[in-house]
Amino acid sequence: MPSNADLLKDAIRNKRQATCYYDDLYGEMCPHVIGWKRGSYHVLSYQFADESREVCRPEGEWKFRSRWRL
Repeated sequence: MPSNADLLKDAIRNKRQATCYYDDLYGEMCPHVIGWKRGSYHVLSYQFADESREVCRPEGEWKFRSRWRL
């Protein structure tokens, strides 16, 4: 079974959107780049839908996250 990082790398490579959970809240994003920092993967993505406490702007916004799961 592929890891979350492998799934995001595949989405980046194939220019596809991904759905994920961040702090147990649902979100939709287009991942742009993934890297390793301070012992975990971090992803820079354009997020356009979420259930977070911070309201996502209707046109979307760039987010940098480390604690996500697909």
